[in-house]
Amino acid sequence: FGKYYFYILDSTTLNRDNVSKRYKEACTLGIAVVDKWLASLDMTPSRMLGSNFLHKNIFDFENNLIHLSSSFNSNNDKQVGRPTNADNGEPLDVAGEKTANADSNIDR
Repeated sequence: FGKYYFYILDSTTLNRDNVSKRYKEACTLGIAVVDKWLASLDMTPSRMLGSNFLHKNIFDFENNLIHLSSSFNSNNDKQVGRPTNADNGEPLDVAGEKTANADSNIDR
């Protein structure tokens, strides 16, 4: 006989959202708790595998849908924020020159 391991999530109807949020944050940090996060969302392993197969192989969501933009999937090479006067070919005014010279408006 094989050995089996199971766990019961420390989750109730009162703390369900907090438990799910905690596991999601751990997943984003690379901690191997994806199974617990999915369980906190009422996803069984077979439901997850079926959903994954459906999304990747049948609907091909990865190639057919455009992801919503966020700081997690944005390209760092692109301009972020409002275009500058230099981008538009316009000279800076006096206040803009002071800001540029002081480097007071640059993200670090």
